[in-house]
Amino acid sequence: MRAAIWPAAAACHAVAMIVERAIDCGPVYRRKRREFVALLDSLTATQLATVVPATPAWTVRDVLAHVVGITADLNAGRFDEGDAGPDAWTGKQVDDRRDRSVSELADEWEAESSRFEMGLGLLGYEIGSHYVADLLQHEQDVRQAIGLPRFSDDEALRISLDFLLDHLHGVLRDARVGVLTVRVASETFSLGRGPLRAELTGEPFELFRGLGGRRSLGQLLTLTWSGSSDEFVPLVSAYPPQPGDLLD
Repeated sequence: MRAAIWPAAAACHAVAMIVERAIDCGPVYRRKRREFVALLDSLTATQLATVVPATPAWTVRDVLAHVVGITADLNAGRFDEGDAGPDAWTGKQVDDRRDRSVSELADEWEAESSRFEMGLGLLGYEIGSHYVADLLQHEQDVRQAIGLPRFSDDEALRISLDFLLDHLHGVLRDARVGVLTVRVASETFSLGRGPLRAELTGEPFELFRGLGGRRSLGQLLTLTWSGSSDEFVPLVSAYPPQPGDLLD
């Protein structure tokens, strides 16, 4: 049943996560989806046309087109990015929906949601946490772009950090640079393999944004590091760091 929903996504399950909570991410994604639609429904035409600094190729409305496109593409089994790479894949999601209103995009998302959100539950916490993290990151990108307060959702933030920390664990393991201990809230994680080399302590929101590619290299350096951090700083972000400081 799992492979029948998203074959390529199911193939990603190669290594157990460093933490796997008994949470079905489908209902969490559904809640965040509806909150995101409500947020964009409340915006003016000028706000919807605002360029998003974290993803400067897109406006606020384009971000909605992207997250809707992710859902539709996964449901349709469109995983192959080909030689063009992920930017072309995500760019097509936006271009294909260029002329659709927020209401039309919300209707498409709602129509695709049942299968997608069921898939998040069936495929397990690793896959589910990935897409919760993606949606939460884009929500905050929009909030930052139009000057709104940070989101307030401890459950979604915890789930998102689990994904980002697990991704970093794999990166450090493959890079063979030793172990990085990460302390966040009341939890401690040992990421990578080998001898302990460094420690990173951070507030959950800042780690979420930093590990998720929403901070500059300079901002990553200002996090609380100890030990031999030089090898780790360039590796902690799941995406290229921002070219300049992003403040939210």
